[in-house]
Amino acid sequence: MRCFFAALVLSTSLGTAAQTTVSTKAQADAYFYYCIGRLHEMQIGSGNAMENFQKAVDNYSKAAKMDPDSADLRVALATLYARTRQVEKAQEIVKQAIQIDPSVSGAHSLLGRIYFGMLRNGSGSDLADKATAAFQEAVRLDPMDLDSRSSLARLLMGRGENGEAATHLEVIVKMTPNSYHDMFLLAQIELQDGDRVRAMELLKQSIHVEPNQPQVLETLVEILREEGKFGELVQLLSQAVENEMDSVYIRLQYAEALANNGMLDDAKTEFQTILKERKDSISALLGLAMVERQRMEFEEAERLLDQILTSKPQNVGARYTLASLYEDRREYASAAQVWKFLVGLPEGAYPPARRAEFTARLGFAYQELADFDKAVNSFRHARELSDGNVRFEILLVQALIAGGKLDKAAAELKTAYLKHPDSQRLQVLESRLLGALGQSEESITRALSLAAAEPQNGMFSATVVDAYQSQGRFAEAEHFLRGRLEVVPDDTGLRFQLGAILERQKKFSEAEAIFKDIVARQPGNAAALNYLGYMLADQSVRFEESLVYIQRALELDPYNGAYLDSLGWVYFKMGKLELAEENLLRAIERLRITGVVYDHLGDLYFEKGEYADAIRFWQKALEQDDEDLDRERVARKIEHATERR
Repeated sequence: MRCFFAALVLSTSLGTAAQTTVSTKAQADAYFYYCIGRLHEMQIGSGNAMENFQKAVDNYSKAAKMDPDSADLRVALATLYARTRQVEKAQEIVKQAIQIDPSVSGAHSLLGRIYFGMLRNGSGSDLADKATAAFQEAVRLDPMDLDSRSSLARLLMGRGENGEAATHLEVIVKMTPNSYHDMFLLAQIELQDGDRVRAMELLKQSIHVEPNQPQVLETLVEILREEGKFGELVQLLSQAVENEMDSVYIRLQYAEALANNGMLDDAKTEFQTILKERKDSISALLGLAMVERQRMEFEEAERLLDQILTSKPQNVGARYTLASLYEDRREYASAAQVWKFLVGLPEGAYPPARRAEFTARLGFAYQELADFDKAVNSFRHARELSDGNVRFEILLVQALIAGGKLDKAAAELKTAYLKHPDSQRLQVLESRLLGALGQSEESITRALSLAAAEPQNGMFSATVVDAYQSQGRFAEAEHFLRGRLEVVPDDTGLRFQLGAILERQKKFSEAEAIFKDIVARQPGNAAALNYLGYMLADQSVRFEESLVYIQRALELDPYNGAYLDSLGWVYFKMGKLELAEENLLRAIERLRITGVVYDHLGDLYFEKGEYADAIRFWQKALEQDDEDLDRERVARKIEHATERR
């Protein structure tokens, strides 16, 4: 067997024979002993490891004595010692090689690897500097030494020198397109520098070269999730599953991605598959519960959450999902209990930022229950926890307005403005507060100035319409909306408002055309379906058509109190009093502070001849702060019912 490897390794020393005092015969003998040593080294892993190791050492040592000027022979011997983890001996010999010939890049590279290995084992405080210096010298001598570049890049990253590390990694990636680990390292630097696009390109390229990289996959999954690119995420994880990276983590991520991409049935199947293998997987149970909630299978979702909380009563994810489920069903008393439980958990139970969010959600539940003092306290606490987050400032002011504490609302708004002078939502809130304070002209003027500054801002336009509508100035609101729709003709929100304003002016055919157009464009627009159905029923025409629209709205949002009220009102108009009562009572559970529903119940009980109940509900209607309620008409109905008793 010819020793081709030796011919390559010894080329440096043989090529400089004229510069040494070693005879050609001695070099030839050194070459012979090196070949014998190499043969024994190659057999170390095939049995008689210690014997072959010792013979390799003996022959390499003889070769080095025969040619004492050969740095390469010492590098070969040092490499053997390093391979067998005799690092001190390896370090001693490779340093000898460097003393003989400092220009041998392989010697510096090996020394760097020795230091790097010792560093990973926790030996010595200056090893990182030594390893870095050795690799830098190896790369200087041989720019094509990509292994040294890669190790050097990792060391530089550990020292926070990402710019220089990225330079080396870019060279590697360009020279060897299959260097998937170096792509991952470079992607990490790009992420730290904020270039997520470049980072994703590198991560995708890395996973394409070598699919079985859990760390790369996890990083890419996290980025795609944060970017909201759920379609790409589904494709990526689908490929991972096909490539048999079927760890529970991957399958859970895949199921979650399916759910986030709106593929709820597929997500449900995937979570169920995981649970067949791991029945007690809390993550899979929670994921399935969240999917069932999105599918509006609320009873099944609640059953799964109860299963989790039976074994893990303080599971934050399950409690959060349960509270959200109660909110979906407009069961705000139950939601408040869960949010209160979460807020009461000790510090460290979940990230601090979530405590402010949970506290605000508790405030929202209290506000829906018309417990405005508790709502205000919760929003104020959320603001403190978040160090003045503008969103919580807004919720606080809104709760004060809803509770009728307008002076306090104005004071809080002024304070919030000082901290957040550029907040558009605070500007909108200022206009609405002026209206609530009775300063109608100032409210409209403020809203118009906002809308004039940003003609395409739908929120500002809606504020103008609200200001006009609160004053009963429907014609002006209509004129404004038509002008805006010439600028943004496809704005569904503005079209909806125009339909509502037309209906308030009894321009029913025009309003109907608007709402039908919205539904044609967006068949899942439950609010438009409900408005269309209620409007038709309120005119006492086309009840069957009205019923279809409202039932479609309830299919999309089955616990919406306004839609239940619409359904009850249609049944009342059709003379189906039992169905009307059933749905109006369901509506009132979810719309406690809405006067119109109490008015409808009063009409129902009057029709049934139950005058005392009718009067009671009409009186309850008058207690509500509901601008849609015709108070004079309700008062007349109370008077009439009182006479009939």
